Amino acid sequence: MTQPIDPVLAVTPALLAVTFGHATTTAGETYLNEGRVEALMVASSGEATVVQAAVVGSHKRRYETVVTIRPGGGVTSRCTCPVRINCKHGAAAALAANAKRRTAAPTWRRTLEELTSPARRSKSELTPLGLLVADHYGALALLPVQRSARGKWVKAGASWDDLREAWRSGWDDRQRQSVDSLGRLRFSTGNFYGYGNQPAPLATFGPQLWSALKRVVDTGVEIVSGRDTPPVRILDDPVEVVAQVSTGPEGLELRSGVRADGRDWERREVTLVGGPAHGVILESDGELLLGAFAEPLSPSQEKLATRHQRIDIPTADTTQFLAVFLPPLRRTARVVVDDDVYVPEVHPPLVTLEVRYEPGHVTDLTWGFRYRIGGDVIDVGAEPDGSAVRDAQSEAELVGLLPRQPWAVVEAGPSSPACRWPRAAWGCCRSRRCSRPRGSPSWRPPTGSTCRSSATDPTTGTPRPRRR
Repeated sequence: MTQPIDPVLAVTPALLAVTFGHATTTAGETYLNEGRVEALMVASSGEATVVQAAVVGSHKRRYETVVTIRPGGGVTSRCTCPVRINCKHGAAAALAANAKRRTAAPTWRRTLEELTSPARRSKSELTPLGLLVADHYGALALLPVQRSARGKWVKAGASWDDLREAWRSGWDDRQRQSVDSLGRLRFSTGNFYGYGNQPAPLATFGPQLWSALKRVVDTGVEIVSGRDTPPVRILDDPVEVVAQVSTGPEGLELRSGVRADGRDWERREVTLVGGPAHGVILESDGELLLGAFAEPLSPSQEKLATRHQRIDIPTADTTQFLAVFLPPLRRTARVVVDDDVYVPEVHPPLVTLEVRYEPGHVTDLTWGFRYRIGGDVIDVGAEPDGSAVRDAQSEAELVGLLPRQPWAVVEAGPSSPACRWPRAAWGCCRSRRCSRPRGSPSWRPPTGSTCRSSATDPTTGTPRPRRR
C-alpha cells in the first residue's frame, strides 16, 4: 500500500510565503540558519501535524510557538510574540521541522525531493514576478517587482541582487532566471552606475535587451506600468526604417520614418534607444510600444528615422535622383516606390578609349567610362571626380578585366591607386599621350571616327587587334 506523503516535507519557503508573506518567511529562514529554534517537537494525527518549539527572538527573548500543518499544504501558527499569528517565529519552527525530517529521510528520497522540488510546486505556491517599466529622471527604465500577499506589486525582496539567489524565495525558477539574465545586461554598455535595486534605463542594456525581454515575456513575467506611465506592450516583429518615393506637385517627394505595428509613426512619437540605436519607444494614444530593429542603425538610418522625414526633389532633378541616389538609398534602408513613379534603367558602366592622332606620329589615348541611364549617355574620365553617378567598385572590376599584354601597366594617378590602366607597349606616358619610337609595331590612322590598331604579342609574334 502506498504510504501518504509526510506533510512536514511539503513545507517549503515558497509554501510558507503564500500564508506568511515573503518578508516573514525570509526572516524565519534567517532565524533557522542562526540556530534560534530550540526544543523542537513534532506530533502527527490523521487530521494535522503539530510542531511546537521555542524560538529566540529579539533581545534574546524566548517565544513559544505552535505550528499546525494540514494535509494539502495549509500552514498556520500561533505565538506568544506581539504578532501572535503567522509570525517569523512560526515560520522558523515550521522550516526547522522540515529540515529535521529531511535529515532523517532516506538518501534516495532527499535526492529526488531536491531534484523534483521545482516541478512539484503548484502555481498557488509560487510568487509571481513582474517587470516594472517606469520613468526614471526622464528616461524609461526597468526594475523587477513581485506580487505581495495582498496582491500588489512591490519592490521589496525582489531586487536585481535578490534574483541571483534562487534559494531565497518561491519564484518560478524560469521567471527568476529570465529576469536575472536581463538584469545582468544593464552593465554591458558600461553606462549603468546604479547599485542595489536602482532602476536601469533601457539604453544601458545594449542590443541584447530585446531578446532578453522576449524571454522574460515568454516565461510569463508580467510587464507592469509605473505611476503615470501608460500600459506597455512589447512588439513581436522587428521595427523598420522605411523611405517612400511618391509623386508630388512639383516633382518627387521622399518621405522616411519608422514603421512598426502595421503603421508609420510621426517623428514626435518616436524615441530611439541606444547609441547606435537598436530599438525604439513609440508613444501611441494611451499606450507605449517597445520594439527592436533587426540590426543597430547606421548614422544615415537614424537621420532617415528622425530628422530628414521629407525631402522634395524638383522635376528637373528627378532623373538624377532616381538613377544616381535611389540605388544607394535602397542599400541604406527599405525603399517603397509608388507605382506612378517611373524609374529609368541604369546600365552597368563600360570602359571607353578615345584615340586621337596628332602630327609627328603622336597619338592621344584617353581612357574613361560610359554610363547609360534610360536614354541618356554620360561619359566620365578615368580619374575619380566625385560624380554621384559613378560606381567605384564596378569601375575597378572593369579595369581589372583589361588585358595585360601587349600593354604595359601603369597607375592611373595618385587619386585612384586602386585602378591600373594599360599603356601602349611602345612606351611613353601615363596612358594619355603616346609617340611612336623606332622599332615599334606599325600602325595607320583610319579615316573614320573608329580606330583600329594592331600590335604584336611579344611572346608569340601573333598580331592582336584592338578596336574601340
